[in-house]
Amino acid sequence: MALVLTDAAHDAVVVGLTATVGGALGGTLGAAGAFNEVNNNFLTGKQVAQKQKELAECKSNCLAIQNKWGRLDIEQQTLLDDLQAQIFQNSMTGGAAYLEGKD
Repeated sequence: MALVLTDAAHDAVVVGLTATVGGALGGTLGAAGAFNEVNNNFLTGKQVAQKQKELAECKSNCLAIQNKWGRLDIEQQTLLDDLQAQIFQNSMTGGAAYLEGKD
């Protein structure tokens, strides 16, 4: 059975993997650089384009559009934070199990 991710979950995984790969290839600086690409912007490229389009077409109550996209940004950030915590917990559990097997 294939794993099906929502767009937000997919993007969160991509962000996490980007930082991981950046760290593996470039050490701390690579991870920081990769993370900086997505830090404080948890919207996808398509979402940013849609937000910009909506704001450009806005005649009144543009704050509602800003708020809508701000909420989505926070939701996606929360999803990423939860995913990172889960990955960390899994890595710690796996590392502990590995060390327990080493005598």
